Amino acid sequence: YTSIAGENADVRERVIADALATPQATIVGTFEALNSFEPRKLLGRYKGPMLVIVTPQTDQEWMLHRMGDLPYRVVKSTGHWIQLEKPDEINAILDQFLIAT
Repeated sequence: YTSIAGENADVRERVIADALATPQATIVGTFEALNSFEPRKLLGRYKGPMLVIVTPQTDQEWMLHRMGDLPYRVVKSTGHWIQLEKPDEINAILDQFLIAT
């Protein structure tokens, strides 16, 4: 988690503390489920409004939002937990999205 947590020390500490407080079976089960999940099979099944919020690190050609040609916004200068680092920016993006839908 540390490698994807970003530069914000408070967020990094919170994420690590939360992970350490989570039962090991939950962590293992989560990663096992992620390893067997095939999101490409689900592309196109949901027909409602969508918006993906990503970081520059996760805005790669091989990522699901690019494969599925999904609408997305990039939030710069964050780690994986965008909503913890930039809650005001996330809320503004969500407000714009909800108003437009």
